[in-house]
Amino acid sequence: MNSLKHAVHRLWGTQAYLGYCFIRKQQTQYLWHILGSYYAWQQRGWFLSHVIKSLMTISWPFRCLYHSIKCWLRVVKFVQNDSEVSRYHLFIKQFIFSLVSGIPPIVYYRFGFYREDKKKDVSAYLYDHELSGFFSRLNQFEQDSAIDNKYDFFIRCQQHKLPTVSVLAMYENGRNEWGALIKGVDFFSKPARACQGKGAECWQSLNGEGYRNSRGECFSKLEMETFFKLASTQQMIIVQPRVKNHSTLSHLGESPLTGRLITAKVDSGYDYLTGVVKLPFANNITNNHGLTSPIDLETGRLGCARLYRPGAKTFTHHPDTKALIEGVVLPDWQQAKALVCQAHQMFPGFVFLGWDVLFSENGVLLLEVNQFWEAGMIQLAHQTPLGNTQFTAITQKALLCAR
Repeated sequence: MNSLKHAVHRLWGTQAYLGYCFIRKQQTQYLWHILGSYYAWQQRGWFLSHVIKSLMTISWPFRCLYHSIKCWLRVVKFVQNDSEVSRYHLFIKQFIFSLVSGIPPIVYYRFGFYREDKKKDVSAYLYDHELSGFFSRLNQFEQDSAIDNKYDFFIRCQQHKLPTVSVLAMYENGRNEWGALIKGVDFFSKPARACQGKGAECWQSLNGEGYRNSRGECFSKLEMETFFKLASTQQMIIVQPRVKNHSTLSHLGESPLTGRLITAKVDSGYDYLTGVVKLPFANNITNNHGLTSPIDLETGRLGCARLYRPGAKTFTHHPDTKALIEGVVLPDWQQAKALVCQAHQMFPGFVFLGWDVLFSENGVLLLEVNQFWEAGMIQLAHQTPLGNTQFTAITQKALLCAR
């Protein structure tokens, strides 16, 4: 019965809300998927939401077929050997699975649900398209500008005397509102409210005579000021220094290696839950949805890295630098866990938070915090669904307290 209700929820475009009174009676993992749709529908009227959901249900077989064909053509060459069936049999299995369960085709391939040992955990995963609704409802729609705005986050960390990557300058409404560019310093520029590295750019100092971006374009300091002021008419822009990796990690690449560490609010305070390292890859200036390596909870030791794509193989060595990844121990690991747990105290209304941290020669530095922290990437790196971790018990308790 639970599986049927879960399938109905998925058929409603994976964005259906079945009512809070109903979900109280369900197992915690099924409750996740229903909560994952709550935010998407709560602001719609009853009639409009049910009309849209009905249309989505009716159209699902056709949408499922279209996306199944499109996805199969793109990924079959990467997953066929791992599936142990013919490519056409693989397509039929995936189509039937997605049609009945509502799981998107790309998710089916990404998490390897064509393998029987993976399929049994399908309900234990928290999927990317559910994050906004799930965490918004779990946190009772708590809002904090320091989570949404990187400049506000920097100011909050300064107020609490927590080590963070400094902000050299901030531009808004066509003006330089704070700070200034410093000659001879490499830096990153980024929109203060963007996520997943969107709009970020890396700038290299040219012996104090100007700057060059990742595309090889050169600007004088005056041209840089004009560029940022113009860009800030659309959105706030911040400038931060480029932090060099700790010497024990420098062999993995010159671009910053970022840790994504997850903390949880528990009875005893705040605790570290899980985490990954996002590695620089293929000369990208950001490392979102690229190469990720799981971090051992106790030791800070890295495991084999994976790409966030269907059928991606594991990497014991970095594909670009050929440097060893597996077995590398992160510097100041215990301090890193303590820092993010301490930082979570700044946001007591949030049950889970994802922290981006840098491991530098000057210690661990906070970069930003995320309410919706890419659970899919973390589950794929660890090869373990969140439903098989203490995430389930923490979620269940938080939902009981929210009643």
